[in-house]
Amino acid sequence: MTTTDVLIVGGGPVGLALALDLAHRGVDFVLVEAGDGVVDHPRVGSVGIRSMELLRRWDLAHRVRDAGWPADHSLDGAWVTSVGGHEIYRVHMGTVATRPRSPHSPELEAICPQHWLMPILLGALEERVPGRVRLRHRLDGQRLFPDRVEATVTDLAAGTSHPVTARWMVAADGAGSPVRKSLGIPAPAVHETRVFRNILFRAPQLRAQLEHRNALFWFLMSPPGLRFPMRAIDGHGTYRVTVGVTEGEPQPPADELVRSAVSPAFRS
Repeated sequence: MTTTDVLIVGGGPVGLALALDLAHRGVDFVLVEAGDGVVDHPRVGSVGIRSMELLRRWDLAHRVRDAGWPADHSLDGAWVTSVGGHEIYRVHMGTVATRPRSPHSPELEAICPQHWLMPILLGALEERVPGRVRLRHRLDGQRLFPDRVEATVTDLAAGTSHPVTARWMVAADGAGSPVRKSLGIPAPAVHETRVFRNILFRAPQLRAQLEHRNALFWFLMSPPGLRFPMRAIDGHGTYRVTVGVTEGEPQPPADELVRSAVSPAFRS
């Protein structure tokens, strides 16, 4: 049996950030995550100022800043008919090397996609509190008592289950949280649900081809499907285009959508 102060369920950015803060404060915890910690399709792209302040507290802000985003890559936002095509409006934000400092914080937003951020957070936890993050471990049930939670956790690699007793349990297992659902806590929709398709692709030559038209993100103004952002993910040729999905309508192939998002002059 494992006994701890806090059982964290979910090893995404939220669960890992909570684990880092508990470790910083000397609070014992165990984090269980059914996945293996590998991010194949990054959703998080930027780390906001407040999050960077917290990472600074945990002595990790420098690792996020130095994760790999090029200091001379544009941080602009542009509204365009297509990337490299007609530009309607541009917000000039400079680059990491040239943007002004904040008058309100020692930190600035950092570009650190999730496939860079996750290893930084996981690595720091393994350095500071070895063995407290348990990947490929799944919560399979819990019983609540006035002074504790008794949970059953399965080691997916070994196929064995064991009990974990904690004073507190935190559900950091996503918007569809199985923990929340098991406790009967509703999450009613405030607005109509929209479905989006994120397409990740490589275009190593695009930045050089665009020259001064390069940006961090481009808001595509080609309705109905292509009226959402295309974004530079890592500054080294990986991009993500977001496409609106209409239920019941067929979806074009991913490569066709990418070619539609980029001006013909830059397609290859």
